[in-house]
This record gives sequence, C-alpha cells and structure tokens, in this order.
Amino acid sequence: MQFPIVDVALGVVFLFVTLSMIVSAGVEAIAWFTNRRSKHLLQSLNRLLDGTDDERKAGTLTGELLSMPSIGALPSATTDDRRCPPNIEPAAFAHAVLGMLARRHGAPFESVAQLEAAIGTHVPENLRAPLLASLRRTEDVIDTASTGVADWFDTAMKQASAWYRQSIHKITLAVALVVTVAANADVLEISQRLWTSPALRASVAQAAEKLVEETTPATATSDTLNMRVQQIETALAKADPLPLGWKTLPQRLPDWLRKVFGLLLTWAGLSLGAPFWFDVLRRLIGLRQPNTSGGAARGKAPDAASKP
Repeated sequence: MQFPIVDVALGVVFLFVTLSMIVSAGVEAIAWFTNRRSKHLLQSLNRLLDGTDDERKAGTLTGELLSMPSIGALPSATTDDRRCPPNIEPAAFAHAVLGMLARRHGAPFESVAQLEAAIGTHVPENLRAPLLASLRRTEDVIDTASTGVADWFDTAMKQASAWYRQSIHKITLAVALVVTVAANADVLEISQRLWTSPALRASVAQAAEKLVEETTPATATSDTLNMRVQQIETALAKADPLPLGWKTLPQRLPDWLRKVFGLLLTWAGLSLGAPFWFDVLRRLIGLRQPNTSGGAARGKAPDAASKP
C-alpha cells in the first residue's frame, strides 16, 4: 500500500537531488574554467613546501617539484609561470620528492641514513622535521620512505581540501540561488501540487526510482567539462516531471511573500548537497518499496567532491 505523504516527500527530495546535481555540475564547470583547483593546489603546495600563500606563482621548492617527471606528466592548467595539475596523488608526490632529493644528493639512496643525511643537508629547516618523521626504518628504503612521505602529503592535503571547500562555498551559494530562481523551484508550491495530483506523484516517483537505478560514481563525477555539461543535461531531463518554470507571476503581496519563502527554503535545501539528498531519496524509495531487491535500493550517492 502506497501513502500519499511518502510520495510527496519522495517528490520533494527528488527535486533537491536533481537541482543539487545541476548546482554541483555548475560549480565544477566554473572551477574548471577558472582553473580553481589548480590554483588552490599550487597555493597548498606553496604553503607546504615554501611557506608562502601565493596561488599564482610557484615558490622555489614547489617549482622544482612541478618540474619532476612524475608531476610534469600529469594533465595540468597554466598558472602565471608554471603548469600545475588540479590534483596530485600522494604516491606521485612522494616519488617526486625522493627524486628531488636524489638529484640534489647526486646518486640514488642506498640506505635510510643517506636519505636522512640528504634531508639534513638539502632541505630547508622548516621541512626537515616532518620529512624525517615520515620515514620508516626498515630494509626496503625506497618503498617505505615513499609510503611515509605519501602519508605526510595526504594528511596535509586533507586540510587543504577543507580550505578548498571553504573557498568554493560562496560560489556554491550563488549558483544555487541562480538555479532556484531560474527554475522557480518553490518547494511549497511543488509540495502542494504533488499532494493534489496523484498522476504527478506517480510520474515523479517513477523518475526518482529510475534516477537512483542509473546514478553511479562514474556518471555522477567527472573532471572534464564535457561530462559536466552532460551531467547538467541529464539532471534537467530527469527533472522533466516536476512543475518547474515561470508560467505566471504572483499578483498580490501575500503571494509574493509565500513565493519568496518557498524559494528560500529550496535554496537552503540545496546547500546540503547532492550526496545528502541522494541518500535520503534512496531511503525513501526503500520505504516506499520495502520488498524491492533491485538496483533502486542499492543506488550509490554522487561523490562528495561534486557537492556544493
């Protein structure tokens, strides 16, 4: 037995999922056009290696790191004087750091003692303690040293990721506001129409189930502009059953106040991000169809990197 209130909630959550996907794709497209990720990574590397806060110009050690083959071969975006990739894996960073030290040392390292001596001689004082602490004293020098340096970099980049989310938050709010107003996504009006129209509830519920079945990490996340555009088009197509768009305007002040309040509620909901709403949608579908064993109940939420 189906309960109308569950289907209304399903429709509202489906609204937030589709619009959140559009917002996430829009924010990532802006970040791609402005090289936001590359600039942020360059700034983070400067903070880590050179003690500076520049997002446009590489410091001495950062510039040397970016010139290493394991980093230079990565897809990159141009900054003022250096090509910086949008992302560096910890293993690639560790390989580049050990390569820099070996180049300054003049020969490959044969022991941990040689590596420690090179750090003491060729590394600035502010980096000696964390690099020495990252080393692991076993017989397999290169592998264990690489693992330790990679772990050190990974820890530093977790903090950098928090900085990036803070820096992108205003852009996310701006894009969410534009999407909300452009789509006339008044959650109060949409909820009322879902409640009074069984046919609309059924159509939206079917679209929601299909979205959960088809959405996977591969289709929900991508670092390419073409895939971001495709993601926006897909989300718009999925939102087709929803009563969106400006067909008429409120005529009286109370109607305008109600409209603005409904839009603000939608805007606030979008700030929670697509992963949150996708998880709620998956749970609601499980509640609506408790005996379902298919893909809808096992759908995976879009990656958090694509949230606003």
